[in-house]
Amino acid sequence: MKFTHKELVKYKGHEGFINFISEHYVTICTHEVEKCDKLAEGSRCKINQINLVVYTWEWDLITRQKDES
Repeated sequence: MKFTHKELVKYKGHEGFINFISEHYVTICTHEVEKCDKLAEGSRCKINQINLVVYTWEWDLITRQKDES
């Protein structure tokens, strides 16, 4: 199965988007939260993410979602 970055997906009841793709696994970002000013100051990334790691043997459990925006 081929994925694209930011593609909307569902996996085992979790909804999110493809955040990272390798030949061994993908990550699905389920939540993003802006860091408070104190943490964001000097940070390379201004958000925190919760990502699920899905290995190749479970890729068939990932379903694509249509972009509703």
